[in-house]
Amino acid sequence: MTIDQVSEIFISRVPGETTLAHMINGEVSGFVVDRECDKTLLGNIYLGKVTKVVAGINSAFIDIGQDKAGYLNANDAQFKNCRRRKPKLIQELFKEGDPVLVQVIRDPSRGKGAKLSIFFDLVGQKLVLKACPMGIRISRKITDHETANGLRELMNDFSNFDVGFVVRSKSQFYSFEQIKNEAKELIEKKSMILSQKERAKSPKCLYVAADPIMAYLRDMEGGELQRIVVDNRLIKRQISDIFAESYQDRKIPIEFVDCPVSVFESYGFEQKIIDLYLTTIELPSGGKITIEETAACVAVDIDSGSYLGGRGEESSAFAVNQEAACEVARQITLRNLSGQIIIDFLPMKKKQNRYKIQEILYSKLKEDSRCQFYGFSKLGLFELIRERVGESLNSRHYMKDDSIMAPSTTVISMIKDILRELNHNPGKKIVVSCDYVIYRCVKDEMSSAWDELLKKSGSVIDLRPSTISSSSCFDISRK
Repeated sequence: MTIDQVSEIFISRVPGETTLAHMINGEVSGFVVDRECDKTLLGNIYLGKVTKVVAGINSAFIDIGQDKAGYLNANDAQFKNCRRRKPKLIQELFKEGDPVLVQVIRDPSRGKGAKLSIFFDLVGQKLVLKACPMGIRISRKITDHETANGLRELMNDFSNFDVGFVVRSKSQFYSFEQIKNEAKELIEKKSMILSQKERAKSPKCLYVAADPIMAYLRDMEGGELQRIVVDNRLIKRQISDIFAESYQDRKIPIEFVDCPVSVFESYGFEQKIIDLYLTTIELPSGGKITIEETAACVAVDIDSGSYLGGRGEESSAFAVNQEAACEVARQITLRNLSGQIIIDFLPMKKKQNRYKIQEILYSKLKEDSRCQFYGFSKLGLFELIRERVGESLNSRHYMKDDSIMAPSTTVISMIKDILRELNHNPGKKIVVSCDYVIYRCVKDEMSSAWDELLKKSGSVIDLRPSTISSSSCFDISRK
């Protein structure tokens, strides 16, 4: 990030949902949605029970207390042993009914249960504790050899605790004493988890990882962050606690703004958030990007659209592709696109032009450890694979077929419209009519969000099931 860039974080809370947008020079750079009815399991540690051992896929299914059993592959269930030629098969490791301590390494998605591992990590601001003795590793982002050697020497004091540590890049901004204190805290957490394991009855959650909003704040490189703006006092206090040990040279200001609906609306970039769900993205030059998520892959098509620049077909294609490559890389991260991703750029005959486009994608995504690049195929399609960690934005918030909002997404939209109505007509009783699917969603999975709204509004909302044929599935009127 250059000195003249403005980096800000905005966090908005409405009943049932908390959203974070990281804005750099007015453009969305990071986006996180934490919905109460759709909580991530990523990083949680469970004492599970083996319900089925399936030799055909070399995996075991583990009951962790969720709707669907998680699955544990044999590779994620044993230490690598160089002396042994072949790893053990799953049936050699477990039998049905065995208790097993596991961590969620991939959220449930596409009807499948969570992916599990017996090797659990505890993530801190400065360090990551590895529950297997793998020594001390220093982040590759710490390029100063003197700093790296000093950190390695410091962490060698903890090499006798039968754990491993990854020293994160953020550690270079903290004192040795602060790093040592966090190492001790993480070791204590591990000991508490193992002691709970001895007393607990499976299935039981023994450790809950930080929620996505707080994890984003914890993990980000905040050196260039100008400010954080929130519209919820409780979240402001939580963030203040996280940044209490912020970078030693300065404190990041955390501002509270009392907004009727959303801080995104108050600052005028709500539309930028909505655009993250659109299939087609318009480029400033006139070109277009179309993103289609299918069961097999994510297909990205680049179109020249109304672009009129360039002195020839090759130069025009290259100009649009350059702009599109930057935007595609940004969208992959923001939308959490994963699996096989195929990008159909405009045709380019010159090899050096294809190489430059490839370099743009590499540079924009090089710090994303989930990406593997395969370059341009013989058909001229750029291919990459991004490891799946949870579902994409569209998969989480829209129905799998067509571009129809999931019931929970519709309820959140309805809550925002109700808050707008209450702001324009405070104290007035309003009637909300919605179709039966939305009504059931309010009463079941979104009931806590609805109770929060009623408490906030003073119970002036009358919710009624209806057979309305509105495209938005609900209608709001004053009584």
